Amino acid sequence: MTTNIPNVPFTEVAKRIRRFWRPLEYNPHKGLFAPTRSGKSYLIRHGLLSIVPNARVVLIDVKPGGEPTWNGWGNQVTELSPGFGRGPDGTYNYRVMLLPGHEQGKNQIERILDMILSEGETIVVMDDSRKITAHAPQLGFSNHVDELITDGAGIGISVILAANSTVWSTPTLRDGCGMYLMGHASNEVQRAEYGKIIGLPKDKRNVFSTLPRRHFLYSDQYDGDLKLAITYLPKE
Repeated sequence: MTTNIPNVPFTEVAKRIRRFWRPLEYNPHKGLFAPTRSGKSYLIRHGLLSIVPNARVVLIDVKPGGEPTWNGWGNQVTELSPGFGRGPDGTYNYRVMLLPGHEQGKNQIERILDMILSEGETIVVMDDSRKITAHAPQLGFSNHVDELITDGAGIGISVILAANSTVWSTPTLRDGCGMYLMGHASNEVQRAEYGKIIGLPKDKRNVFSTLPRRHFLYSDQYDGDLKLAITYLPKE
């Protein structure tokens, strides 16, 4: 039964996220798990990033031709310059487009990740983290991403990581984030994995099989106890 998990508009959830989005005081990293085409990218762009409109944000877009949800967002680039600040569009938002060719793209993303670690004070978005963290034929930067999560908060880095399965997610995506948003899971094994990640009691894990598309279970433990809410960001 899910009746004891409240349905809360994302505008209210956003107030709580904003309250604790202070990397030097609280774990700022955010993990999203949900199937493909469930609205993860939309939620990141129009939900999470709307909470920090003036932040310096780097989206690593690894999809061929780019993820359509991000069209029109940020300064589209293939490289970052040291001290990267306000871009041509007047924002501090950068959409890094993956270069073609495995080795060329791998070298490119390594440069980007290394620069962010040296710069600090950045929100890093990976809305298809599998392609960045999984081993060949993917890019294989699990260790780099883990370093961003374990060491980044101390220098003002927040990482937003999304995946459609726990199977190939990096370990720190499963246990290193301060808050999680999780979507529908019809598979019992996947529901169990989701529940383990956030510490959800077994008798509540069926909630994942009842979530409609674009609905997410929000969780955090910033106050010590597990906070839960079912939330939804309407598509404009």
